[in-house]
Amino acid sequence: MGALDWRDFGLKMLPFLLPMLRWSTVSMRDFAGRFKDPFLRRAVAQMFSWEEAPAMMGMSLLAYMHTGNAGFPVGGSLAFARALEGRFLALGGEGVLRVRLSPKS
Repeated sequence: MGALDWRDFGLKMLPFLLPMLRWSTVSMRDFAGRFKDPFLRRAVAQMFSWEEAPAMMGMSLLAYMHTGNAGFPVGGSLAFARALEGRFLALGGEGVLRVRLSPKS
């Protein structure tokens, strides 16, 4: 992207700047505290692994998943790891499994 592209992108994002700044300062714990139901308070607070996570992070993740820009590897992470291994071996790499390593001194 060139300078003009970045300028145009920035102008398009301008209307969203204040809401993004607002939600970036609200933790999931604080957001969850708005719920009356005790279960929802606990569940929403820990929805994205830790209670101190900014709500904006969680909203971004959900938005990426909604638009198809994020997700999980098809077949799970093991299938993804096996595909990486296969490519590495096809390029001449060598894999050694179940070997204990000692720390470097």
